[in-house]
Amino acid sequence: VKLVVNPKKIKSLKDVRGKKIATPQLGNTQDVAFLNWIAEQGWKVDPQSGKGDVSVVRTDNKITPDAYKSGSIDGAWVPEPTASKLVAEGAKVLLDE
Repeated sequence: VKLVVNPKKIKSLKDVRGKKIATPQLGNTQDVAFLNWIAEQGWKVDPQSGKGDVSVVRTDNKITPDAYKSGSIDGAWVPEPTASKLVAEGAKVLLDE
């Protein structure tokens, strides 16, 4: 699982705060892992709504590359091959879990 981000908006892990990051769906492995990572940073996010210090946007992996291209998300916590598709759109891997 990789945290793949827009390098123009997010240059370091601390820059994730305040941004919109996609996970595949509420309660799946990547979603839970990302919520755990957020908690480890000392940030707060409501697990149901995804609202808080980071906006967790539940987005189907098939849609995530288009959401990234359109700018509706700043990055994604996703498995392969979605991570590579985002990199092909100009995103950068910020963390490889």
